[in-house]
Amino acid sequence: VISTTSDSSGTFFLWLRSLDALDGRLLPGTEDGAAAAWSPDGHSLVFSTQDKLKRLDLPGGAPEVLCPITSYGRGSSWGTKGNIVFSAGPEGPLYQISPNGSEVSPATFLEPGETGHRFPQFLPDGIHFMFSSMPAKGSRFVIWIGSTADPKRREKLMGGDGVPLYVEPGWLLFLRNSRLFAQRLDVRARKL
Repeated sequence: VISTTSDSSGTFFLWLRSLDALDGRLLPGTEDGAAAAWSPDGHSLVFSTQDKLKRLDLPGGAPEVLCPITSYGRGSSWGTKGNIVFSAGPEGPLYQISPNGSEVSPATFLEPGETGHRFPQFLPDGIHFMFSSMPAKGSRFVIWIGSTADPKRREKLMGGDGVPLYVEPGWLLFLRNSRLFAQRLDVRARKL
């Protein structure tokens, strides 16, 4: 499990804790780290700081800067094809980094009335991902499914009170009116 915790000086770090242990360990070089996501093989992390997106190989690697960002990211996800989709700040579209880390390109585009896209989560095919759009004031979140193959294409999945979570084999967990729901998601058809 990865968590963000501050030390006695108030500096935030990423911590790693095994599910079968009570104590965690601080991950050196992760000062200011937040919004961590695992690689598909579980050997690396991607995380954001105030101005950078970074990668950390475990155990004991040094963080590598992948690209600059404008502010703390609002989520990232690492797909089975090696792409990383991430938020570069509280506003704006999502971006993607190619599997070799050499190219950063848009993963989504904002539509009129949207301020930002957040909290991407890849689906099992490694091409499609869920994300939430920040609504106009007083509106509900809208959850979309986007594609790394075509950043201009997206399909509306649902409205909601927050960000859903995809769980194998084919379940979507989400909140509605402060209640937790689970609903089947057909990942091939990308429909509930």
